[in-house]
Amino acid sequence: MTASSADRRTIALTYQETFSGGVNIDCVAVNRRVDGGPNTSSSSDDNDNSIALQIGFRGFDYFTAGDLTFSTEDALVGVARNCDVYHANHHGSRATSSGIDFLRTIDPEVTVASNGRRHGHPSADVANRLITDIGSRFYQTNVNPDDRAHHPDPKFVVDDTFNSDSDDENDEGATGNITIVIDPVTSRYYVIMSGLPLTEATFPIEF
Repeated sequence: MTASSADRRTIALTYQETFSGGVNIDCVAVNRRVDGGPNTSSSSDDNDNSIALQIGFRGFDYFTAGDLTFSTEDALVGVARNCDVYHANHHGSRATSSGIDFLRTIDPEVTVASNGRRHGHPSADVANRLITDIGSRFYQTNVNPDDRAHHPDPKFVVDDTFNSDSDDENDEGATGNITIVIDPVTSRYYVIMSGLPLTEATFPIEF
């Protein structure tokens, strides 16, 4: 048995981990289950198996859940805790994620969407729901020219280039990268991305 296989564990709802420095991770949904309750979906869509994690560090909370869908989001209402930053479920897909009741539960001050250039991600409907109804600042990794996608001010998009030639675009790929930096001394966190001034990227940690 190798060291890597010895350390490998199947994640479960009981998973909680605290790391040196004060980082803690809680699993709040996995394999269509929330807090030990019944299955939240009978769909065969693998997206419903997404793992939902709440990551905390000295008062700062981050929610990330891969391609989580509406059914599990609904089950997390009243279970998930308020977060500072929300990594948008399923790239901000209008068809499958970021329902309003779920968003009101986690109530993020900042939303980050990791998206490519297809499928209309992140959806304009999802972005507007977060910006207008929740009051969340919305950032995304890449521009998407699709009519269904959110088209923000370029300063809120890391990679705002797009090659009209599909071969060139595929060769380039989605290159945007967003970094969240937490400063517990000042009780602030920062959204770090190319071209974004700190005045548009500094937030208080919501304890």
